[in-house]
Amino acid sequence: MSEGSRERALQWMERAEAAVRQGELALREGDCELAVNRAYYAAFYAATALLETRGLQTSRHSATLRLFGREFVEQGLMAGSHGKTLNVLFRERQKVDYTPAPDVAGAQAAEHLHSAREFVADAEALLGNIPGEG
Repeated sequence: MSEGSRERALQWMERAEAAVRQGELALREGDCELAVNRAYYAAFYAATALLETRGLQTSRHSATLRLFGREFVEQGLMAGSHGKTLNVLFRERQKVDYTPAPDVAGAQAAEHLHSAREFVADAEALLGNIPGEG
């Protein structure tokens, strides 16, 4: 992996961690829709970071999800449950962002945020084990 790719991957991971923090704050403030949005983006940014290590970038969320599954889940580098998590969070984020009156319970938002935290932590651990150049 090039030094530039490693740097971009680390920047995506910083965004993932920030999204988790933002989701936790939203949940504490009772904004369940925003918590779900931030949970998705935390996982999405972490997946994007991992894809960056392979030199893969996309302009579509669906392509990111598909590539993550192919490159990391199917290869056994990330648990299959993480592929499912990313897809569930994608669908849930679409509901809260594109439905005029989404119905999201606090417990459901908390569960999604927990899944995102685990996803980010496992992506971070994997990223730490991917050698850079030099």
